[in-house]
Amino acid sequence: MAQALYVHIPFCDAICTYCDFPKMVAPAAFKTAYIDALKTEIVASRAELADVETIYIGGGTPSSLPHDLLSDLLDFLAAQVDVGRLREWTIEANPNDVTYDFARLIKAKGVTRLSIGVQSGRPELLKMMGRTHTKEDVERAVKAVHDAHFYNVNLDFIYAVPTETMADLEADLAFALALKPLHLSFYTLILEPRTMLFHDWREGRVTLLDEELEATMFETVNRVLPQAGYRRYEVSNFAITGFESKHNLHYWNAHDYLGVGMGAHSLFGSTRFHNHPSLSKYLASVKKTGTGGRLVDPCDPFREACVMGLRKVSGIDRADLWVRFHQDPLLRFPRLYDNERDGLLLIDDASIRLTDKGLILLNYVERSFAGG
Repeated sequence: MAQALYVHIPFCDAICTYCDFPKMVAPAAFKTAYIDALKTEIVASRAELADVETIYIGGGTPSSLPHDLLSDLLDFLAAQVDVGRLREWTIEANPNDVTYDFARLIKAKGVTRLSIGVQSGRPELLKMMGRTHTKEDVERAVKAVHDAHFYNVNLDFIYAVPTETMADLEADLAFALALKPLHLSFYTLILEPRTMLFHDWREGRVTLLDEELEATMFETVNRVLPQAGYRRYEVSNFAITGFESKHNLHYWNAHDYLGVGMGAHSLFGSTRFHNHPSLSKYLASVKKTGTGGRLVDPCDPFREACVMGLRKVSGIDRADLWVRFHQDPLLRFPRLYDNERDGLLLIDDASIRLTDKGLILLNYVERSFAGG
């Protein structure tokens, strides 16, 4: 049984230069047909939703849906799960979609958490990322949400963007803190193939930041936000205590989750699968089978649980993994001892967790899980 439900809305008003998630710009008729298919898939999966504790509607840009279509989807979801079991219900939004009416709508339908894709308040960085909003749009969005008495808000930022300086990052940190959200995500830019930014880099039109500057930026984020009262609980995520993302913790704890919609991924026990990332193939599959494809991916569930668990500040829970998999990470992956010797890991009977140095070198530490 899934403990978490992810609902993918692939539609965007514009395509960001760094994003490699399944997405598209589409007319209203496509959106209606997609939501109809999404409902069919959810009904076909209803037996797997009895234990769902969290819902996350992501994209794409869920807030780009017309309000009547969004309202219909939220009502439908509430009817398909045991709402009394829900501990969290999140929806993503772009700043220029967030109005007082939008906030009132999602609150009335049972949504408990809003994640706003800010990325930056610096005009030149927003342009680099292909974002269409402004710093002022973000300020208006946060005010509108608070005016609707909706306070459980996350703000997403991206840093280490080409041309970004330390002054830019410090300005974004000050901007984020001035908005007083209950949760902040600060992600370093990951250059993904099949994105416009990757293409520009490969063609020599943009230059990535050097590793030393990126490391300094990482250290700055991880110093400034805790000093302001935000507890880091995952490599890139910070929260006022009690407002950690319950849905994402299901991912990091390698719990079972179901993803519905175009390109959505799922994990059930030792099986990982994904839906067709093509809209036409997704719609055809739902029409024929009731599911979005459920294409099986290679999966080593114990290794994945270790890699995901290490992202948490609390680290890998050794007792939990023993109960679930009857394996210990140190026996399966002895190279972890080398990381401990190099000052990258702290290992005790209860957990395996990253040091401050290890957080910066997470990609290096993760190589310890290769093989084994």
